[in-house]
Amino acid sequence: MSERGVRAVERRAFEKLRQHAILWQAWQQFLAGELDEHEVNLTTEEVPALFNLARTSQERALLQKVLRLIQSRPTV
Repeated sequence: MSERGVRAVERRAFEKLRQHAILWQAWQQFLAGELDEHEVNLTTEEVPALFNLARTSQERALLQKVLRLIQSRPTV
């Protein structure tokens, strides 16, 4: 795939994320100062539940990356 093709796929993916109702709601809560940063910590029950929802190997790989990113962020 060409670099232009990769960029187009990335743009579409980010646009889908921006339009996702749950993510939009979370962003609005963040902007309003209503989102508690500590709410993003997943419990030991929630992590496997997310993996059970993943339908493809790509979704599982993305989920692993996202979890690594959010778990490595220091909380204040």
